[in-house]
Amino acid sequence: MVKQYCKAPLGEVSVKVWGALACFTRPEFKVERVSYPVMTPSAARGILEAILFKPEFSYAITRIEVLRPLRFVSIRRNEVQKVVDLDRAKDKWLTGKEPVEHLLADIKGKKFSGDKEAKNQIREANPLLAQYESSSQRNMLALADVAYNIFAGIVLQKEKSKLRSRFGGLRPIDNFRKYQAAFTRRVANGQCFHRPSLGCRELYAHFAPIEARVADDDGKFLSSEPLKTYGIGEVGEPLGRMLYDIAYTNDGHRLYAKFFDAIVKQGCMDTREDFLRQVNRLHEQDIEKGGIEA
Repeated sequence: MVKQYCKAPLGEVSVKVWGALACFTRPEFKVERVSYPVMTPSAARGILEAILFKPEFSYAITRIEVLRPLRFVSIRRNEVQKVVDLDRAKDKWLTGKEPVEHLLADIKGKKFSGDKEAKNQIREANPLLAQYESSSQRNMLALADVAYNIFAGIVLQKEKSKLRSRFGGLRPIDNFRKYQAAFTRRVANGQCFHRPSLGCRELYAHFAPIEARVADDDGKFLSSEPLKTYGIGEVGEPLGRMLYDIAYTNDGHRLYAKFFDAIVKQGCMDTREDFLRQVNRLHEQDIEKGGIEA
């Protein structure tokens, strides 16, 4: 069974994802969402963890291939401004001491005509209308009709990789093959812990093996080859500083955010660690010389 699902190089996993909309928000645009033109490595890691997550290993994104031309679309929607208070939900709502408070984003601006008595009757008939809205209109510049190939390497955690089984233990290569086979098998069967998303939870993603011939919601078949016309030449298409990932401690505290100079060449964005170090080193040299020339 392991040999059947391990045709890729040791420790490498891959998956094809696509969807109708995607928004990989740039951190410099916090209020009005503006998407990167290409999926970020952190968003790709979230998709892989939605398919298979184990605390014994993590994913290191090595390559992201763009399969469809870029097309931006502007969407205005209502977004909630608050989050659910977990302590209040456990102590008050679940025990029945207080009514559940909903976070409403779809009735902002509604006005009831008539006197106060009529308004009170309407609110009594529908308890949701008696609560305050916690929404605001936001504009989102998203990507439409996207498709990507994601390639990643499995990185064993140092503490977990030293563990030995009571049946005699496993070699590190066996651990790689085991997780690699489990991921490939789940992709082939369409299994996931939760629905993968393309930047935002409501922008869901479909996934399949890279070699599979699949169609989108409109019945158009997806190519398995990257878009060669995106990022032509030796220089490619610079995308500026892009978020690679955010480092956290074991107890959930945020340490730092790592950025890199994203470059797309012939539809492929290379995110290998050695490549990132070379790009960052060149970027630092240019800064020491007095800035990057346009």
